[in-house]
Amino acid sequence: MKSASRARLLAVAALGALALSACAAPASPGASASSRACIILPDSASAPRWERDDRPALTKAIETAGFTAAVRNAEGATGSYEQFGEELLAGGCGVMILADLDRAAEKVARSARAAGVPVIAYDRPVKGADYLVAFDHQNTGRLQGEAIVDGLLAAGKDPATSTVYFVGGSPKDTSASLVRAGAVSVMSSAGIVVGAGFDGTGDPENTASRFARELDAKGGKVDAVWVMNDRDAVGVIRVLDSRGIVVPVTGQDATGEGLRNVLRGTQSTTIVRVYADEAREAAKVAIALLFGSSLDPSTHGFLDGTPYHKVPVERIGQAQLPALVAKGYIDAATLCSGLEEQCAALGID
Repeated sequence: MKSASRARLLAVAALGALALSACAAPASPGASASSRACIILPDSASAPRWERDDRPALTKAIETAGFTAAVRNAEGATGSYEQFGEELLAGGCGVMILADLDRAAEKVARSARAAGVPVIAYDRPVKGADYLVAFDHQNTGRLQGEAIVDGLLAAGKDPATSTVYFVGGSPKDTSASLVRAGAVSVMSSAGIVVGAGFDGTGDPENTASRFARELDAKGGKVDAVWVMNDRDAVGVIRVLDSRGIVVPVTGQDATGEGLRNVLRGTQSTTIVRVYADEAREAAKVAIALLFGSSLDPSTHGFLDGTPYHKVPVERIGQAQLPALVAKGYIDAATLCSGLEEQCAALGID
C-alpha cells in the first residue's frame, strides 16, 4: 500500500506543483472515499475538442496518478446530463468534473455536494461548484477588444465615432458573458459605443443571414465587428467578402478556418486556447482532492466567491502564425493550401 501511495505522489509531482495548504497532507484514497473521478462533457457536435482533446487529456492525467476516470458525454441532451450525474454518483465518485450544458450541471452539482463529493466546474462556471478551472475568459474578451481598437486606429478611424457590430456567444454558455464583459471593458474605454447586436449560434449560415440584415438596417456602414468565436466569424466574413468590405473582425478557438481567415487578412485576430492545458489543470485539482488534500485558493483568485484556476490564452494575428505552425498547432499544408503567397510572405513553408 505504501509503495502504491508513493507511486501516485510521484505521478502528481510530474503533473506540476500545486499550491496545497499545510493543514492537510496527501493521503491515499481510503475506503471512505472513492478513488474515481467522475467527468461529464457536454457534447461532441458543437466542437470537436471535447472528445479529441479534453477526454484523452483528462483520462491520461488522472489514470497516470493511479486513479480511475469515468467519463460520460451528454451529446447535447440536458436530460442525459442529469441522468449521467445520478448514475455516476450512485457508482461512487471522489470528485466530479462538470463541463456545463445549458445549466444542467447545476442540478448535478447540488446532488454531488449533498453527497459530500467536491465539484470542479470545467471550462464554464457552474453555480454551486467548489472550484472553477477554465480559460481566462475575461482576458479573452480583453484581447479581442484590443484587436478591434488597434485595427480601427491602424485604419485611421476614431473608435468613438466608428460603427462596431457585436456578435456574442450563446446565452446558454455561462462563459459567454465573461468574454463579452472583457471585450466591452476595453472597447468602451476607447469610446466605442457598445451596441446590443445579437447572439451567435455557431452556425455560419445563420450568422451570415442575421448579420446581413443588421448591416442593411444601418445602411451598410461598418467599421469593425466584434465576434465571440471563429465559427460565427466565418458567417460575418462571408457577408463582408460579398460586399468587398475588409474591416477588423475578431474570433476565438483558433480553428483551421479561423486561422486561414487571419492569414487572408479578413479576420484580424483569433484566440488560441490549448484544451489539453485546461484539462491537465483540472486533473491537477481533481488529483489533489482525491488524495484528500486541501487547495489554497489565494494563489489563484476567485469568480463570484468560487476559487478560479485560470488557464492562459493567447492572441493570434498574422505575425503569430509562423510560431503557431512551428509549435505544431496547425500544419503548414492545411494553413497554406490555396494561400501559398500569403504564407510565403510570412516565411511559412
